[in-house]
Amino acid sequence: MITCQTLCDALESWAPLEFQADYDNAGLLVGDPSMAVTGVLVALDVTEEVILEAVEKGCNVVLTHHPIIFKGLKRLTGRTEVERCVMAALQHGVALYAAHTNVDSIEGGVSHALGTALGVQDLRILEPRTSLLYALHVHTPSDAAEQLSEALFEAGAGRIGAYDACHFSVSGTGTFRPLSGANPSEGVIGERSTVQEVQQHFVVPKEKRAAVQQAM
Repeated sequence: MITCQTLCDALESWAPLEFQADYDNAGLLVGDPSMAVTGVLVALDVTEEVILEAVEKGCNVVLTHHPIIFKGLKRLTGRTEVERCVMAALQHGVALYAAHTNVDSIEGGVSHALGTALGVQDLRILEPRTSLLYALHVHTPSDAAEQLSEALFEAGAGRIGAYDACHFSVSGTGTFRPLSGANPSEGVIGERSTVQEVQQHFVVPKEKRAAVQQAM
C-alpha cells in the first residue's frame, strides 16, 4: 500500500521543500498523510472541475504545479474559488499537493524541461540550492567514539560537497550522578561518576536524518 506520506516523501526527495521560494507554499496542502493512495491526477492548477475529474477517475490525490493555498485561510464558507476547491477536496477525500518553485529549482525540473523544449544548450542551474543540513553534536564514552562515528558515516552523516567522513571531535571529562529511577549503563544510583568522553560534531543532510537517528 502506498500512502499519501510515501508519495510526499518520494516527491520531496526529488524536489526538497526547502528549495522553494520564500513566498511559496509547496507541499501537502490538504489531506491525511496516512491515507492509502488510489491514484494521482496531475494538473497545472486546482479547480473544482479538476477535483471532480479526479473523483471520476478514481484518484484521491491531485498533484499540481501551482498551490491552491498561498496564505492562511480564516474561514471556509465557499465564498471564494480557493475556499470552494478546498471544501470540495475535503468533501470527496481528495488530497492536494503542490510542487511549485521547488521543482523550478532542480535539475530536470520545470525550467530544465522548458529549456530542453526550446533547444537551449549547456543547461545548468544559475544559483544552485543546497540541501538543508542539520548539525549533530553527540557525547560518547571514549572507547565507543570510533564505533559511533563509523556507524553515522555509513548512515549518511559527514558528507560535505565532494568529501565524506567529515566530522570534528574533542576529548574531555564528563560527570554525572544517576538519580532514583535512572537506569545507568555506567555509574551507581546516587553516586557521582566521572568518565572520559569524546564530543563529536557532524553535519547531516535532511534526507539522511532518519537513517542517522536510527544508526545512533
